[in-house]
Amino acid sequence: MSGHFYLSGTQIKRNDMMERAKKLARIFQQKGVTPGDVIAVLLRNDVALYEVVEACRYVGAYYVTLNWHSTQAELYQSP
Repeated sequence: MSGHFYLSGTQIKRNDMMERAKKLARIFQQKGVTPGDVIAVLLRNDVALYEVVEACRYVGAYYVTLNWHSTQAELYQSP
């Protein structure tokens, strides 16, 4: 599938983004991430966020996005 992503002033080809996601997936696996694991993601809505989402999909891991506007205290707050 071809196409481009345009986010936060950044343009990247979809194929290039998917290749970067595959590389990130290999890094996740090298770090011990396995299918069913959960990864917390604290990123702005940018190309990197989509790379992490796709990397998780390749590995079979789940992801939870955290609000990047949150304070440190809010991020550590228990439910």
